[in-house]
Amino acid sequence: MERKKILIFSLIIIFSILFSAYSNAVERKFSSRHLLKKSAEKASQFFGLAKPGQSFGTQLTFTGFEKYDQSMSPDGNWIVFEDDEGIIVMPAQGGKMKNLTADIPGWCFNPRFNRRSTRVTFSRYDDLTDRYFVEIISLDGSGHNILAEDALHGRISPDGKYLVYRKSAEPGDLYIWDFGTTSEHWIAPGDGWYGLSCFTPDENFVITSTNDENGEWKLFKIPVQGGDPEQLTFIGGEHIGPEVSPDGKWILFTVEDFFTDANNSEEYFNTLFAYNMQTGETMPVFTDEKQLNLLGSFSPDGKRFSYLLDVDGVYEVFVTNFPFVGGPGEEPQAFINLISPYGGDLLKAGESVDITWESEGLESIRIEFSSDGGSNWTKIADNVPAQAGYYTWNVPQIFSYQCMINVGSFINNEMISAQTEGMFAIIDEEPVAGHLRVISPNIREEWEVGSIQTIKCESQGMETVTIMVT
Repeated sequence: MERKKILIFSLIIIFSILFSAYSNAVERKFSSRHLLKKSAEKASQFFGLAKPGQSFGTQLTFTGFEKYDQSMSPDGNWIVFEDDEGIIVMPAQGGKMKNLTADIPGWCFNPRFNRRSTRVTFSRYDDLTDRYFVEIISLDGSGHNILAEDALHGRISPDGKYLVYRKSAEPGDLYIWDFGTTSEHWIAPGDGWYGLSCFTPDENFVITSTNDENGEWKLFKIPVQGGDPEQLTFIGGEHIGPEVSPDGKWILFTVEDFFTDANNSEEYFNTLFAYNMQTGETMPVFTDEKQLNLLGSFSPDGKRFSYLLDVDGVYEVFVTNFPFVGGPGEEPQAFINLISPYGGDLLKAGESVDITWESEGLESIRIEFSSDGGSNWTKIADNVPAQAGYYTWNVPQIFSYQCMINVGSFINNEMISAQTEGMFAIIDEEPVAGHLRVISPNIREEWEVGSIQTIKCESQGMETVTIMVT
């Protein structure tokens, strides 16, 4: 209990400008910002070792600004994260970022995607009215609506039927909104407060963090229709930010704990754990590394996850392979994912660009290039160390809009490979007469029926173009 007091006191100081009341400071501790980064040096002394061979994966953000929460979209195409500027969305393979809440007043936090990956729910504190709201906004920044008033930590269920949220007024009961019946029902009392919540894939249960009998935050499973909470996790530390895998077999969650250093001071650390829903086993995701990591989110197939990793004192978004896909005791599955170049990219003949990828369980890879949409392939390089993650390529002196890259390796006589999603272009340095390229929409975009969008293109040697949809 003493370390909880330290955490709450620290948060009151940090955010006293916006939140002067004690009740607001308590709310603040249930966002991911309460995870104060201290030290992870001795984390393995408390929890043992994770599965060997797991790397930290690929870094997606390089902003150098602190991030407090993140999530991957259900279709795997987008990442959303929270920083001091607001709620930011970006392509899951890296790319241009957009601040969805730049024009929305107040503190916006805890972003999560809807089931179609077209909108983002988030909580917002309005300091003018001293109220919390659960809201939703489209990926283009339009369609901003309030889903629940005097509520926070909202999360839409996998099939879009329910919204779970915690009432912001004390005691903070847990509620479900049924979109089908447009009605609200209570599912659990707020005696112990509630942190971030999520649903099981079958939508029968809510997984959330709340106080156990000792006053520590653990993970609990609560029926959607209400009922007695079932405690799932019991290891030391505070357990928050649960995310259930698409197959319902695993829960990713963050453990915050502390150790006492040589000066008898308490040093806190955060690390990701995985809970096996079938066996009840809990294990750390990473090996006994010193980097702090937290708040994981599964890819659509459950084989990868995005998360926050401490890089030089700042949390950045990473994506890596989930090491327990095959179950406890089995080796991680071999995996490779091509990051760049992207479909729709425009490269100049003769320039040098980096071909980038992420992989697990591979020693070396072969890199190939096609200029005719994948009908024919030529070797760029062979026996490239897979752990390098990139290869600098001299773009050939050709002209084509049907270019692709393939990276792969043989494992037990099976080819593990990945290709460019869509096709990219290679053009000459000099302007090309009659050149036309569609910039948006591209292969990674999804537009809702009835929405207003901007079609973007670049051209040379043309005065007008005809736009057709098929």
